[in-house]
Amino acid sequence: SVSGAHHLQNSWFGLTRYDGNQNTLYAGTQFRTELLEEQAFLTTGFSYRLENIRESIELGSNPLSKTYGGSYAKNESTPGLYAEAVLNLFDDKLTIMPGIRIDFNNLHGSFVTPRFLVKYSPDELTTLRATAGTGLRTVNFWSENSTLLAGGRNSVLMEPLQAERAVNFGMSISRIVDFAGLITTI
Repeated sequence: SVSGAHHLQNSWFGLTRYDGNQNTLYAGTQFRTELLEEQAFLTTGFSYRLENIRESIELGSNPLSKTYGGSYAKNESTPGLYAEAVLNLFDDKLTIMPGIRIDFNNLHGSFVTPRFLVKYSPDELTTLRATAGTGLRTVNFWSENSTLLAGGRNSVLMEPLQAERAVNFGMSISRIVDFAGLITTI
């Protein structure tokens, strides 16, 4: 699949002008193969994300001596590879999905983000799920924090921003019930 986006923003925050231009391109491909007849599958793939951001901040009248006016640019290129296995066991009552992804980012280096999901359905009405994994996101400071442009404080970035890393985990239980003739999931 291939997709692209273009975002143009021209804003005024009092006497401060913000102009932002973002172009994003995503391309991805995947290959899925059956390892065991309807019990195990392997999906692998390649993705590529290109992001080009140009921002300009003009401070106009500057009685508070703000220092963040100027031009900002980010050209980010991230090719990546991933693999995910799906194991269906015990007549599809238990599904196990381990996965791993490795990305090569031109600004932040290489990073690995594993994940693991388990789904257990003891009967047709009940499903238990558990998941754990990691993630990584790069920051677009001014467009994500534009409210700072409206305030009276100066914003100073003391060092280059690093990518944000996260650890995610969760559990859920769902049950289909017949409530006064209405079938619903709780």
